[in-house]
Amino acid sequence: MLNQVKGIGTKSLSLLNSLNIYTLEDLVTYYPFRYNFIKIDNIHNVKDKDHVIVEGIIESNPVLRRFGKMNSLTFRVNINNKIITTTIFNRAFMKNNLTIGSFVTIFGKYNEEKSSISASNIVLNRIQDNTI
Repeated sequence: MLNQVKGIGTKSLSLLNSLNIYTLEDLVTYYPFRYNFIKIDNIHNVKDKDHVIVEGIIESNPVLRRFGKMNSLTFRVNINNKIITTTIFNRAFMKNNLTIGSFVTIFGKYNEEKSSISASNIVLNRIQDNTI
């Protein structure tokens, strides 16, 4: 069946077969070696140094700091009635989109002592829970 798909020749077919992919269903449901299920965390239940995915409302205008070739954006977010300082690096282009009252989803590492998150990614809308 896979050999009927345009662009899959004998070489690609043997590579797919080595990954135990023999049908179109196998191909569509094949997940990479590393993947994450997205599950929104409750900020009140996370521990120090946990990697978290949280949603909240921006409470302050982002402050842009530049140092050398790098930059950082820092702002406060209300997550389940808890104010968390969020910092993300090298995303200066996002400054104008991060406005007070905007909804945001934050992926990052939680620091309990500083009540902060060092973000690895910020999405400007809701993420569907339990997705990949």
